[in-house]
Amino acid sequence: MQQAGKGRKLFAEEFERVLVDSDTSVGRLARLSGIPRRTLENWLYGNTLRPRHVETILQVARVLYLPENDTDRLLLAAGHPSLSDLRQGEKPLPAELLRNWQLAPYFSRDNIPAAATPLIGREKELDAISKMLDDPDIRLVTITGLGGIGKTRLAQEIAWQQTAGQFQDGVTYVSLAALESADHLVPAIAQGLRVPTQDAHDPRRRLLAYLSRKRMLLVLDNFEHLLEGVDLINEIRGAARDVKLLFTSREPLNVAGEALFPVGGLTYPEGEQKLPADGGGFGALKLLLYQARLIHPQQGLAAEDMAAIGRICQLVQGMPLAIILAAGWLEILSPREIAGEIGRGLD
Repeated sequence: MQQAGKGRKLFAEEFERVLVDSDTSVGRLARLSGIPRRTLENWLYGNTLRPRHVETILQVARVLYLPENDTDRLLLAAGHPSLSDLRQGEKPLPAELLRNWQLAPYFSRDNIPAAATPLIGREKELDAISKMLDDPDIRLVTITGLGGIGKTRLAQEIAWQQTAGQFQDGVTYVSLAALESADHLVPAIAQGLRVPTQDAHDPRRRLLAYLSRKRMLLVLDNFEHLLEGVDLINEIRGAARDVKLLFTSREPLNVAGEALFPVGGLTYPEGEQKLPADGGGFGALKLLLYQARLIHPQQGLAAEDMAAIGRICQLVQGMPLAIILAAGWLEILSPREIAGEIGRGLD
């Protein structure tokens, strides 16, 4: 009888912890899971020894989006096998019940935009930022630079590269460009993470509780107009020690521990020099030549065009967006004419 009492108490405590961490009431859980409210209340108050059916516990864990370690704690407290043991059991459970935990939850690339073109000329930047994210003493990195310099594209490439790396719960990328104020930060981040907050008593608390159990990289793109929301960022860092944050912003966040990575234009030739037809080691030249091939795949550029191509890159100071726009003019203008137009526009 004493052992039964211990079992009741252990499961009740674990179940209560899950409800508190997920900011979910018994009534709401009953609506989400379809499990009778009286049954859930009996679990919470220790009136039921332990849930007999593993499917019932998995249903609770599934609708609350519990990670595998929290689900295991609930299962073991109820006297059931862990998820790994259930997967290998003689009587396999329905795939629907185990789908949440086939891989680490949300370990996917679905929310990272697929790039339409390759990232050109940013090899050194990619390597440097990756090393910063690998540093255990750095938990927040901000990529800064002018609009059009390529911050977003760089962050997206980092996100793709890091997904299979050190972050066992994956990478989540959230674009903040469309947000009008910092008041929308919590729902935007929660949506990116697929954390339901619509019915939460405190959406902010639920988001922090979710992140506190994660080892992941959270990429927040275009933060410069939401700087008044840095309080939330500090709360995330306080609650989620194993979450690293990567921002893009025209301005620093100016928070303690922020590691800045300023991004400038792509490399381009200085002065007049003979330039190789493949762009050599100049990222700006390579990008312009790549864009030119998209516009004239059969024709390409002549060797005598290289001087004008180099001049274009000099005039825009290697800014990727300006290079892409200039390449668009190749449909109607020669490289020399484009360089002339840009030069006159800067005078």
